[in-house]
Amino acid sequence: MNLVFETAKKDDLHEIHEIEIASFPDPWSVDSLWAFASNEQVRTLVCAREKESRELVGYYALQYVLDEAEIAIIAVKRKF
Repeated sequence: MNLVFETAKKDDLHEIHEIEIASFPDPWSVDSLWAFASNEQVRTLVCAREKESRELVGYYALQYVLDEAEIAIIAVKRKF
């Protein structure tokens, strides 16, 4: 399986939200996910099966503060 990691796009939000709902008991809303991902100190990346199909496998978000970073969110589709 070829995996591609890319910066999340607004078009990815609904699929990210589906993964969020399946992964967490108290999932964030689409609006909350977008507000967080839009923050200048956050980098949200998606992992897709192949660049052409863009079927998302999962996503993660890193939050940067000065010279430190932390994984804020990480989730993978159950079937993977």
